[in-house]
Amino acid sequence: MDKVIFFNVDGTLTTAIGGVTFKQNPTDIKPIEGVEAGLKYFKEKDYTLIGISNQGGVAAGHKSFEDTIEEMQNTLDLLPQIESIYICLDFHGNQAYKINPDGWKVFYRSQLPHPHVDTMPVFIRMWIQCLLLNYFANPEREYFLRHSLDDSSLFELWMVGDGLEHMEIANQASINYMRADIFHKRFTTGIHEFKDL
Repeated sequence: MDKVIFFNVDGTLTTAIGGVTFKQNPTDIKPIEGVEAGLKYFKEKDYTLIGISNQGGVAAGHKSFEDTIEEMQNTLDLLPQIESIYICLDFHGNQAYKINPDGWKVFYRSQLPHPHVDTMPVFIRMWIQCLLLNYFANPEREYFLRHSLDDSSLFELWMVGDGLEHMEIANQASINYMRADIFHKRFTTGIHEFKDL
C-alpha cells in the first residue's frame, strides 16, 4: 500500500520569519511549531511526504519564478523529510513544477487529463490538477487515476491544509483531510506524548 501525505506549504508547513502573511524573500521561511516533529513521526511510519503549493503570486507578478524555486528548495532544506514540492504558477492548473533540492521539472495539464476537473471551480481545479499532474504522473499510478482516486485498498492518502479550499480539494480527490492546526497541536511539545491516551 502506498502511504502518502500531501501538505499545503504556506501556513501548514512554514510561515514567514517575521510573522507577516506573505514571505518577503526566498530565505524568509521558518517551520511552524509541531511540523518538524510531525514530519519525523510520519516518515518513521513509512509515509511519503509531499508538499504542494499554489504560487499564484508568480502569475500575479508579485514574485519571480526564480525566487519561488529558491524558496521551495530552501523549504526542502529546512524540512528534509519532505520528498519534493509541487507548485502551480498559473490560475488554471495548466502548468506545474516538481521541485527537488537539486532542481526542478515542469509538467503540463495535457500530459494527464482527468475526467472530473473541468466541472470544478477554478481554484479547486488548479490544486487538483497540480496534485494529479505531479505526483501521479507515472505509469504505476495510472490505475489509481482511472478509478477516480477512490481505491482505498491500494492507497492511504491524506492532505493537510490550513483553509477550506484545501478540504474541498481533498474531498474532490477522495482523500482524507486533516486541518493544519490539528496537525500542529498533535506534535507540539507536551501534547504528542499523550498519543496513546
